[in-house]
Amino acid sequence: GDVELDESGEPVTDDEGNSRVRPTNSRTELLNDVIQAVQINLAQEDPSFGVEMIDIRIKRADFPQEVAGRIFERMRSDREKISRRLRAEGEEEARTRRAAADRDVEVILAAADRDADRLRGDGEAQAISILAESLNKDPEFFSFRRSLEAYKAFLNQRTTVILSSDAPIFRFLQSPGEGSSQTTDGAAVTDPLGLR
Repeated sequence: GDVELDESGEPVTDDEGNSRVRPTNSRTELLNDVIQAVQINLAQEDPSFGVEMIDIRIKRADFPQEVAGRIFERMRSDREKISRRLRAEGEEEARTRRAAADRDVEVILAAADRDADRLRGDGEAQAISILAESLNKDPEFFSFRRSLEAYKAFLNQRTTVILSSDAPIFRFLQSPGEGSSQTTDGAAVTDPLGLR
């Protein structure tokens, strides 16, 4: 059966606090139940009145026309009130869930940014370590690489640069071996930007 509701849409309870369940029988069965209950109650009355109840009939089981409109209007307004309350509760729950989801997104993004910064730092540290190691292993290659970076920096821009063809920065564009100078112990010393 259906749980019986009061005017505010809350379940109707009996003296023990249990929800009353309205049977979902047909109208005829419901009328028969009412008639039977009335007959039982009348049979328990004092028979000294001299009246014996033989049969009971319900003449009308709907609202009188004068009040039916008002009753239905009140029922409709009660249902609308319940509907508005349930919608408001649903919207509040949706706002709460959206706020929780937004907080979760912020926490996840902050953790991702933190991890990305850490990984970026680790990568830069590794790059510096590899670069320093390569400088120690092959200074000539490091000098060549720095020259390429310098070429990239000033040749990419729309700048006119007038330099002598024998400027130190162009030494790697000349024939191999011409751009390096020798130290007293025979090691090559490079200065790609002509700073020496």
